[in-house]
Amino acid sequence: MANFMDLVAILDAQLHIDGKIVGLEPADLLTGQETNSGVRTSTKGFRTTLENIEAITNAKRVWLRIETPTGTREDRIIDAIRR
Repeated sequence: MANFMDLVAILDAQLHIDGKIVGLEPADLLTGQETNSGVRTSTKGFRTTLENIEAITNAKRVWLRIETPTGTREDRIIDAIRR
């Protein structure tokens, strides 16, 4: 997972797959932070199951949510419902 334009700890991550909330397991203990050409980025690896990957490939709507000390951030990965 990556959080752009902000150096912040990434505490947790979840996928929303067609309305089902799936927690992701951290693959990294710490959040990586770097600045390149003025762009600040925080990154942390997470893992999921093959079952969840298969669900994503068949989903109409998938969102990712990351939790940080300053709040949550969400972004869509797939949004076939959106017009």
